[in-house]
Amino acid sequence: MTVRAALELAFWARIKEDLAADPPVYDSLLPVLEELREGVCEIMPRVWAAKAAWFSDLFDVGFLRERLAGGADGGSGSGGLGMDFLGPRCAAAMETLIELDSAEAEQGIGSGGRLGGCARSCFEASYRTYGDEKG
Repeated sequence: MTVRAALELAFWARIKEDLAADPPVYDSLLPVLEELREGVCEIMPRVWAAKAAWFSDLFDVGFLRERLAGGADGGSGSGGLGMDFLGPRCAAAMETLIELDSAEAEQGIGSGGRLGGCARSCFEASYRTYGDEKG
């Protein structure tokens, strides 16, 4: 196992541990969501400005922090960001990445389908890990 692989495993293990806590701790997840938002919006073509704005709003970390501070229930008793709340957002992120990757592949640029496949694998793995735990 490479050092990078070990660090990635530790990173995701911490997020899993934080989310499995009672109550869940979101300190390690929110920066990941912010990075996802920034990274995806950065690589979107300019003609996708409306979609980039929608995606940015979907993962607005300020809004997510307010939701947590307000104690609104996310549908699973998790204090605001349960799978009922995050699940549709993650699905939208996956679809957006697949759409973006397909558009790049059609133009002969980008990852040739690997980005979408990677996104699909990542979100499927996270759903298997977290999707049924609190439901």
